[in-house]
Amino acid sequence: MVFTRIDDGKIVERWVQPDTLGMLAQLGIVSPPSDVPVQS
Repeated sequence: MVFTRIDDGKIVERWVQPDTLGMLAQLGIVSPPSDVPVQS
């Protein structure tokens, strides 16, 4: 996810929060948590 704060029509801050665990689970490198359904 990317969060961007705009002030007066200009980007003044940006935060990036990648879903690394989700990506690794989709690649089969780690097992997803047992309480989260796997999307196929």
